[in-house]
Amino acid sequence: RVKQQLEAKSMVRSHRLAVAHRGASPSALEVLDSGWKAAGITPSAQPISGGWVHRWWVMRIKRVLERLCPGRRIELEKSILGKAVDIALESEDGNWLAFETQLRCSDDLVRDLLQKDLVGFARVIVAVQTQADIERVQVVIASLNATDRVEARLLGTFYYQSKEV
Repeated sequence: RVKQQLEAKSMVRSHRLAVAHRGASPSALEVLDSGWKAAGITPSAQPISGGWVHRWWVMRIKRVLERLCPGRRIELEKSILGKAVDIALESEDGNWLAFETQLRCSDDLVRDLLQKDLVGFARVIVAVQTQADIERVQVVIASLNATDRVEARLLGTFYYQSKEV
């Protein structure tokens, strides 16, 4: 297989994606420096915030939002009042919705994230890997009295391009 040959030559690295479904977990390939060099392409020098898998999920969610919300403004790393989010979607009424991708869900990390986001965004959707992560995030949401403005979703819903946003 081509993938195995590229991995053996250290040109790509495979990352398993948690999508909370039965069967084999899908994976995404990260092109490594030697792979870019072999292809004759100079990759972007911009650092990837949150790591490669985080960035893959952010781009996946952005593509789903573009498909489900044509014509709406969508921005990566949007900053409002000095607070940036992974993805911002402008709603029909002009308010901004924040989408955060959380691959690690400690209570303190999620609390800090939500407190920051709730300052400048009308609603926040936190995408997480597992049902246990959803439950943990829901406890934090309740502790902040933000159940009307924040919800947790499984990353897998974006992987399968759910028709709900």
